[in-house]
Amino acid sequence: MFKSEDFLNRSSLIPELAGIYIAQPLGARMRVIDKSRADIMPSVNDKNLKFGKAENLKRRFRDYYYDNDGDVQFTPIIICKDFTQVELKNLEKHIKSKVKPYRMRNPKTNRTLEWLEGVTFNKLKSIIYKCHGEFDNSAR
Repeated sequence: MFKSEDFLNRSSLIPELAGIYIAQPLGARMRVIDKSRADIMPSVNDKNLKFGKAENLKRRFRDYYYDNDGDVQFTPIIICKDFTQVELKNLEKHIKSKVKPYRMRNPKTNRTLEWLEGVTFNKLKSIIYKCHGEFDNSAR
């Protein structure tokens, strides 16, 4: 697989560790979330964000990079070196419960999506940090 200089530069900053990330498309151009299901998936742009967990942040960045032709900002927010898979999943669930008001609805299926709208990058980052602190202090 060909790896561009842009990909190599950006991926060199991302650890091969588990963690929580934020992904945001770059630019106002609308693009389908999942090209393999374009007929039922909505489009997003730089007004939308997605957070998630990854067992390997570098691998997850690679997936986003290639799915979005490089037009994505992928930012690791929390590195979870000592989290079990269950703890990582529970942290993600806790964050999801706090971002519920921002979750997009797919206009084609009316299902709730993991993609967010109406929240800024900094606000989402703040929510993630707060949830991580709450989770660390009580659930672990």
